[in-house]
Amino acid sequence: MIAEKSVLDNGLRTLIHKVPLHSVSIAVGVGYGSVDDKKEKVGSAHYLEHMLFKGTKSRPWQELNRELRNMGASWNAETGFESTIYYIRAYKGYADKAADILADMVANPAINENDFEIERKTISNYYTADNMVLSIYGGIGKEQAKDIAEKFSGLKKNMKRLERKPCTEKQSREEKTIKRRDISQVVVSIGLSINGLIGNIKEYYTLSVLEELLSNRLFDEIREKQGLSYAPMADIIQEGNFGYIMLLANTSTKNLEKTSNALKRELKRLENQEISIEDFNIAKMQIMTMAKMALDNVVKVPIEMIDCELSVGRYELPLKEPEEIKKITINDIKEICSKYINLDNAAFLTVLPEENK
Repeated sequence: MIAEKSVLDNGLRTLIHKVPLHSVSIAVGVGYGSVDDKKEKVGSAHYLEHMLFKGTKSRPWQELNRELRNMGASWNAETGFESTIYYIRAYKGYADKAADILADMVANPAINENDFEIERKTISNYYTADNMVLSIYGGIGKEQAKDIAEKFSGLKKNMKRLERKPCTEKQSREEKTIKRRDISQVVVSIGLSINGLIGNIKEYYTLSVLEELLSNRLFDEIREKQGLSYAPMADIIQEGNFGYIMLLANTSTKNLEKTSNALKRELKRLENQEISIEDFNIAKMQIMTMAKMALDNVVKVPIEMIDCELSVGRYELPLKEPEEIKKITINDIKEICSKYINLDNAAFLTVLPEENK
């Protein structure tokens, strides 16, 4: 079942998806993230996320926390590159109360101090109905969900929208080494730039399979066979306007070169399209099964729906993932490797522990 999408009079996009659960997740996302921070105040998007949990004009933070705890609710938020998303998960019998609180938080945050001028301007300019998406996911009916959505009708409308341009800069080889005092191991990472979701919807699913395939290889080769790193990882992120492929491993100083070479070898194998049908089928089955199980996640799914709606107006992408993954072929993986994997143009970052003096 695909969620029902509607738009309130104030421009707020609303996604309603009923799932047979005892809980419900109410999430609201804003099309403003860390890439939108001003140069003079990097980190303000994330800081603002925390400020919204410090109370509203009618609810001091103590009352806000007490109300949520009395419901047995869980609540949190996350700041991404292009969005900030707030959510409350509660027993479905408390859905109306949870919505009251969340609507109050995003519409009436208690940010009055002169020290927070940038944050207050961000609220005024971008925390507006037409730049937000509301998702109601879980065990309540459609009519109740529509009534809940109306609680957000008081959000103001502002046609001032962020204009982001897709990243078109060609990546070139770059190597950098830095030192940090707060780590005890070496961190080795390799990055490659990829296109964003805009104009590249099919890649959303193909890259999911590639990420799983690469993660399996790193685990087998770097952890199990060579014992160089406990948790080597591959991470593929595709935002609306940009994306990246990242390989990362923590290791000891003595194994720095071996670990770096191992990561390079795995990327080179993909560049040379050394992909067996067995490896492909395993990765495809893994990601397809995980996508099915993820639909039970009352927090993760609405967050992904909001992200996709904010970036490309396609909230249904995570809901359709199991059926779309079935269509991916090994040739799709090889084509995307040919398009993006080029070790000569990769960025290399090594983070070394700095000894305390």
